[in-house]
Amino acid sequence: MQSSAPSSIPPSPTRLYAPTARSKSWCVISIVSHVSVAHWSQVQRYDCIYLHYTSAEDYRNEVDLLRCSPDFQANSDTWFDCVNINLDPAVLDFARILYLFCCRLPGPEKREEDVALVRLFKPARWKPKTFWENCRVLEDGRTMFMLPKYFIRGAHLINAFGAPREDTTFYLNDVVDSDWFIRAGN
Repeated sequence: MQSSAPSSIPPSPTRLYAPTARSKSWCVISIVSHVSVAHWSQVQRYDCIYLHYTSAEDYRNEVDLLRCSPDFQANSDTWFDCVNINLDPAVLDFARILYLFCCRLPGPEKREEDVALVRLFKPARWKPKTFWENCRVLEDGRTMFMLPKYFIRGAHLINAFGAPREDTTFYLNDVVDSDWFIRAGN
């Protein structure tokens, strides 16, 4: 659902404006296509999303560029970024963005909705031998469709080396910048 943008953000027809439930700030989302299509289909896939958020450090508007590309480079590299999502305001929830779609819904108004296929992370049962304060260990969970308006900001997760399943177990890197340090409760 589109509404008017805050005065500090210039309006653009390719952006959705939605308030985040965790804070009183606005979350601005715009999706950029790297695929040229000669004609419009009912569902179109996108490779990246510009996620606009308000920093918890100094309350400035910031932007995260998040990618989800199964064919990122010529040598078949993949790139699936992680994001902090708003499922429960009291908990930090995370997901890996697998695909982004724009769906044209049938009907006289020809409404368009942005949808993301994400893999949620859940708290891991495995704990490292050296467990520190605010250590968050996550592992792959279920896959689901979600509206991008519930994305809060990008997240940096690090493989948990030494875990029984290193490829699906991760640590949250909460010192990647000052905003994450504050968001993670440090």
